[in-house]
Amino acid sequence: MLKNLQLLNDAVIRIDQVTLSPWPCFKVEGECDNLPSLLAELLLSNESVPLLWTAKVPGELRQLLLSFPESLMPDLLKLSQMWPDKFVDWAQWCPALITLLTQTKAEDGKRWDDFDRLRAMQSGWREVLKLTDWPVSHSMLKQLRKLPINHCSPQNLGALRAHIGDRRKLKLLRHCKHISGLTLETLTLPSEMLSVRLLEFTENDLLPLEVESLVELCRELIHFRRELGQMPLWAYGHGRFSARTLHNAVQLKRMLICCKKRGGKACFPVPPLPSIKSSKFCIEPVTTLSTLYREGNTMQNCVVSYGTQVLQGTHYVYRLSKPERATVLLLRNGDDWYPAQIKTYRNGNPRPETIELIEKWLGTTLEKEVSDDFPF
Repeated sequence: MLKNLQLLNDAVIRIDQVTLSPWPCFKVEGECDNLPSLLAELLLSNESVPLLWTAKVPGELRQLLLSFPESLMPDLLKLSQMWPDKFVDWAQWCPALITLLTQTKAEDGKRWDDFDRLRAMQSGWREVLKLTDWPVSHSMLKQLRKLPINHCSPQNLGALRAHIGDRRKLKLLRHCKHISGLTLETLTLPSEMLSVRLLEFTENDLLPLEVESLVELCRELIHFRRELGQMPLWAYGHGRFSARTLHNAVQLKRMLICCKKRGGKACFPVPPLPSIKSSKFCIEPVTTLSTLYREGNTMQNCVVSYGTQVLQGTHYVYRLSKPERATVLLLRNGDDWYPAQIKTYRNGNPRPETIELIEKWLGTTLEKEVSDDFPF
């Protein structure tokens, strides 16, 4: 909820030390540390005073303004009131052009003002690229159009501008359907590691893996391969692979490093409970590194990341095939073993009766402190 909000004449509002004139005469007077987020909050608010302030902002324009990176909001409001129809048209067609126009100077240091912006909007995209010191070509426009509106930040455009100077990277970008912030971050990897498939990974690909950075994932893999003396350092230049392939490879390398530190011993400890095979319940321990790796790939989860803990004796993994297919992770607490996690395909949740059978098999229940263990 907006605080310290005062309504002045002609829908002008004052918040603390800053006075805001409404669109299409948007103007800021005074200082505000969080102006972009304040403006976004005003555009989203359903309170009476903010609604008066935003009353003349067309609904379509409002949605587009909120789709851009929030940091651009003050400049976007100023630019949009210069030529609203052209702003909406370009924001839908090539939002990167809008972001370029919000800047105040080109890489060569040349500055421009509102008159220059208006002239560029009137002349077309070529004039915008010329004004902002970008290569003027249909090929460059095509690359800029690949940037989604929510990724059109000055930082991302600066990164793209730097990467297109590398012919090999530009060639890869021309084969990408979309260019995101993740794409541009991935391009910081050495050229020999890059491929179109790697550049096409999305945040959704990384989400189930609980990793913050694809770049760090790749670098970690290179580090482990170098430490183990495996060549080539990057073995994914050809063929199909996924983000999970890289993640599982990193986990496998971690286990191999752990084995190396243990004097080369790669054997898992003796399973805490034996296999059971019956018409209603079938479960067996995962007793080798390769079997654990296959279990993770088959079930599309990251249970392989627990290989080091299994080697250390704090965890154990079981393969459940009846009453339903699942991966079971056990956690040791003293002399007892508890079901830390039970996950079906792609980390789905098992049926209640499955959990009940496993708890009866172990003689322990899934306690609160156990369920807080890291997910796979």
